[in-house]
Amino acid sequence: MVVDETSLINGINFTVIARPDSGWGWISGKVVAGIGEAAQGSFVYAVDDMDEVVAFAMTDKNGNFVLDGVAPGEYTVVPDRADYMNAVVAKAVVNTNNFNPLLNVRLENDAPSDAKDVSVVT
Repeated sequence: MVVDETSLINGINFTVIARPDSGWGWISGKVVAGIGEAAQGSFVYAVDDMDEVVAFAMTDKNGNFVLDGVAPGEYTVVPDRADYMNAVVAKAVVNTNNFNPLLNVRLENDAPSDAKDVSVVT
């Protein structure tokens, strides 16, 4: 039998089985800059205690971000954008009681940075 998007099939029975929670969470929040305006197009990194990037995202037009698929643990959340020289980082803890930490992070120093001064978190 060949089935495509226009096919109709009758007489099929199936059972949906509940899938257990994976135990993974996410970190969400907002990046602001200057006098509190949304920092659209900023990268946001979740860095573990071994200085490894475990998740990253880019902010939307409102400065919001979601770092998905984060294992339970403690992370440093780091915003980065080429036209800002400094960032205020935040700590986030993902655990069984808090699968979705919500936090705000800030970019500071509106002065444009030279390419040689921009550090990339890897």
